[in-house]
Amino acid sequence: MTDLSLFARYESLVQAWLVMAMIGFSFYTSLRSGAFSVAGVGTWLISAYVAGKMSIAGVSPVFSLLAAAGVSAVIGLGLALVLARLRSLYLAMATLSFVLLVQAIARSWKTVTGGSTGLYGIPPVMSTASLFAVAALVTLLVYLTERGRAGRTLAYMRTDEVLARTLGIHTGRARASAFVLSSVLGGLAGACSAMLFNLIAPDQGGFKLVVDGLTVIVLGGVGGFMGPLLGAALVTAFPYLLGFVSNDWRLMVQGIIIVVMIIYVPGGLVGLWHDARASWSSRRDAKADEPVQAKVEA
Repeated sequence: MTDLSLFARYESLVQAWLVMAMIGFSFYTSLRSGAFSVAGVGTWLISAYVAGKMSIAGVSPVFSLLAAAGVSAVIGLGLALVLARLRSLYLAMATLSFVLLVQAIARSWKTVTGGSTGLYGIPPVMSTASLFAVAALVTLLVYLTERGRAGRTLAYMRTDEVLARTLGIHTGRARASAFVLSSVLGGLAGACSAMLFNLIAPDQGGFKLVVDGLTVIVLGGVGGFMGPLLGAALVTAFPYLLGFVSNDWRLMVQGIIIVVMIIYVPGGLVGLWHDARASWSSRRDAKADEPVQAKVEA
């Protein structure tokens, strides 16, 4: 009974963590392909309104999620084709402009989105168990993109796109696929948010969410699929971990923590784990070599 009451107490925190992790995965998949795209935040807002409207109309959550994923995929493919020639900072600025454009349309289209006040009265049709299932599928999908041929393709593209082309990799197609996947993951996060938290407003899917998603990546790292999960856990828990700090100083303390992580742990928590494991392996190998060296000297 105590365990159930404890879970009920932190259930909303768990829900926020899983949604934030999916936003982190959206950024992560684009970065793993060598692109810097924040378009997933734009599809987050669009899909949130799609799922919210469908839920109000009484549509099943499964169909709402599928519709949100389909809309996000189409938008992601369109953006991939339009922005195919852009790289690095230019791509980031173009996708940020897309996010701001979506936010502006959401504020202006009052008959559909409710304007600045947002869309209220969305029925809470998604359970925490369903959210866990969606997040698990997303995590598995991202994990599979790191393995086998798909993983090698993304690694070559991230390292050297020219080299990837010489190896016969169709970089344009691979980058478009990563762009579409990134948009779909952002869209799924938005749809889940709408069906969990009963309210979608334009300000929820703007620049603040972009910063939160980037913070997830900075803290968690891009060295493995666990990075977004760990980074999202930290970002979600910050208000609770810093509860002893007054509201006036909390954002400053949070910013200092992020800056310290960037300077001293540039690989994030995943990078820290990989470094620790490599250090432990090297010490273990050194100890294993000591008897051999002693015999040689004897």
